[in-house]
Amino acid sequence: MTSNNLQRAESDAVDAIAQLTEAREAFGEAGEDPTEFARTLARIVVECDRAGLDEIPIAQALRAGVAVERLRAEGIGLDHLLELTMISVSVVGRRLDGGEALGRALVLVVTRSYLDAEASENRAQQKALRSLVGISRAVNRTLDPELVAEAGLNETLRAMGLDSGGIWLGSGENLSLVHAHGISEEVRARLLRLDITASPAVQRAAATAAAVRLDVPASDVAFDAYRSALLVPLLGARGNLGILAVGSKRKRRFEESEIDFVTSVSDHLAAALDHALEHRREAHTDYLTGLANRSEFESAVGRELAGARRHRRPLSLMLMDLDDLKKLNDGFGHHAGDEAIRAVAGVIRKAVRTSDISARLGGDEFGIAMPAAGRAQAREVAARIEAGLRAERLEAAPTVGLELSFGVVEWQPGQRQDELFAAGDVLLYRDKRRHQARRARETGASKASSDPTSSPATR
Repeated sequence: MTSNNLQRAESDAVDAIAQLTEAREAFGEAGEDPTEFARTLARIVVECDRAGLDEIPIAQALRAGVAVERLRAEGIGLDHLLELTMISVSVVGRRLDGGEALGRALVLVVTRSYLDAEASENRAQQKALRSLVGISRAVNRTLDPELVAEAGLNETLRAMGLDSGGIWLGSGENLSLVHAHGISEEVRARLLRLDITASPAVQRAAATAAAVRLDVPASDVAFDAYRSALLVPLLGARGNLGILAVGSKRKRRFEESEIDFVTSVSDHLAAALDHALEHRREAHTDYLTGLANRSEFESAVGRELAGARRHRRPLSLMLMDLDDLKKLNDGFGHHAGDEAIRAVAGVIRKAVRTSDISARLGGDEFGIAMPAAGRAQAREVAARIEAGLRAERLEAAPTVGLELSFGVVEWQPGQRQDELFAAGDVLLYRDKRRHQARRARETGASKASSDPTSSPATR
């Protein structure tokens, strides 16, 4: 067949599909031109006939298959592809001696290409689903956030066939490397010191809340252990929990399916981390104030005592007790008492340093451990707390002022933890008795001044 005949065959195919309203609309909605597919089919039939073939050879089948896979990926269904294929090869086949047989063979190629692509996608989806189930099981075996992160990263790398990665956890601008895989100890040590939030790629992932593909330049100090990487933010119920990075030491392009997979992984991992972090908060914090609870406070004091002994630095302990909480509860209700406790916790938070450890020890008792601070510095913190409390007014009891009793002690070399707490208790109850005596005097003076039978002499 001459080139003119080929052009006429293509023209016939294009003219024939003009009547296929639904198929043409399907192509249009997918942003595709049906005439290009019709011309491709016409060329294959004509070229095979010109070569004297009665079957579609592999090279031409691949040519058709590539077109079919692309159109399928754009959302065009097999019914519309077959409708367009059959009418195109039918009008072209009329011009050729063996055109009808080639047309039937081409219809089979289109059908098989479509079904093979669908089966391949289903297998990939099943594999991804199995991997997600495995990752979900792995990260839900523990309630330790660091172990959750480790399991999530390792299982993700295994599922994706990658050789290295890292996971950073934290909040806001404070992200810390909690686990890394496939990097040297030297690189790990550097990453532990590095502020990863300064990386433009990390900033982009956090800002867009989406995975970021990264071809790593040699100048990138955060991810120079990789040649190519995927960064995905871990978005939990409370916001951004951190960053998951998976990478390859060889340059490669991550496919959209891999981006979808690691995004799904990040959702599962973030949910597991949320659960683990909430459990940690509940285990280590007071439910009413959000401060550390007694168990966590005593453990923290033990750690700080060890540091004070090792580095010969000061450590101060402040024990506090909210005066007359029972009277407040009895007179205004327990919701007023809870409001008072939360108010004290809020004042304490504002008065302490970031390095101090604040706790509600139970009931009306509070504590602060102040590493690298002597008793004089601790008394300054107590003065700030007293000043803050004087400005507090309770909605449930606006006429009631809040007052704390304090026991402030500085650790002495050789002193055990229980002895330090005992010394603080002695000073705390001494201060509480002093407050009680003062209030008793104030109450007596108030009663005397309001007695109409008293005289200036007796008062």
